[in-house]
Amino acid sequence: MTRATGAGSAARRRLVLLTGPVAAGKTTVAERLATLAREQGRTAAAVDMDEIVAVVAGRDWTSVRSADRIAACRLASAIVTELLDLGTEVVTVAGTTLSPFEWDEVIAHLHPAPPILHVLLRVSVAEAQRRASRDPRRGSTRDPGFVASLAGAVAWEAVRHHDVELDTDVLGVNEVVAAIATRVFAHGGPDAGGRPQ
Repeated sequence: MTRATGAGSAARRRLVLLTGPVAAGKTTVAERLATLAREQGRTAAAVDMDEIVAVVAGRDWTSVRSADRIAACRLASAIVTELLDLGTEVVTVAGTTLSPFEWDEVIAHLHPAPPILHVLLRVSVAEAQRRASRDPRRGSTRDPGFVASLAGAVAWEAVRHHDVELDTDVLGVNEVVAAIATRVFAHGGPDAGGRPQ
């Protein structure tokens, strides 16, 4: 998690929930979006759900249970709430949480919930395998077979509606960040439904 200090205006507070398959670029985009917000004079934080899951259940994704994911969602919610209470204006949460139930678990425990922008980053299995295999920080998600099995397990029809959907096979990180920033920073950002005000 990265964070900038300072008191933020409650009217400018935004929460960006980034989701997508393994190696879609979620953490990189979250960190770059937070950096861009800081460059624009806002306070910002990037929260990585993978790190929170690791706190709760360790780094072996093959042994993560449903109860671990619920605990991680609640912990993420507590972290986001604290960051917002401290005045952080833009909080991005990156996670492979494709289940609407899991994001609902995060959102349900926010008090109060700021305007939220739901972003889905897509990536092909082949590109995800290529990226993951080259990332020395990964554990079980470096295995191409495991990446493919995770991608195959996604019930895309159950994935909630997203305000922004971007294909990271064809868009570079800067293009993805710019597309999201346009929605977060333009006209005061998204309303509670994620639409520009």
